[in-house]
Amino acid sequence: METISVLELPSSEIAVGHCVNLNDCEQPCGKLVAVITGMDDTFVRCKYLNADRMLSSYNAIGGMIVQLTNGIHRLTPIGLFGVRVMYQEGDEPCYWCEQVSSVSKATYRDGSPRQWQEFGRMEFNARPDVVKHCLKAIKPKRCKHRFKNFENESGDIERCCMHCNMEAHSDGDFSYLCGSDWCKCCQ
Repeated sequence: METISVLELPSSEIAVGHCVNLNDCEQPCGKLVAVITGMDDTFVRCKYLNADRMLSSYNAIGGMIVQLTNGIHRLTPIGLFGVRVMYQEGDEPCYWCEQVSSVSKATYRDGSPRQWQEFGRMEFNARPDVVKHCLKAIKPKRCKHRFKNFENESGDIERCCMHCNMEAHSDGDFSYLCGSDWCKCCQ
């Protein structure tokens, strides 16, 4: 039986790999989640995460170019709506948005509150070429503890957390932190 991984995609800031709503005119909903795929001091490139063919023309070539200083096209991180974007890997990768707070910190240009406009869980097929930007932006979890080497029953050198003795999945020297896995005392 294959294990299917579900990840929370980054959506807290205006940065490459983060999920955003494109402007004040676009409905804040799961169907229209965009991902920042590149940026400099003046422009941001975005592509829709949704694999719906109706959105394909917007993702053509390098995607949509948004000027950072243009008010109507200002980007809003999806997280400001009190929502998180979840992604499921597999043969048919998909994503959905989960409302985690009823309080939205998103606002229109005039400062009035802006609410998420989707209710219930709606799944959308995800574009793998867009998701890859999100996956690069996910920072690996880091364990707080140092590791020690030990010899197992077979005589092989293995590593474990000095605090809880959980085996590490990475090799390296004594001061190496445990990479993308939490030890059980840090979970």
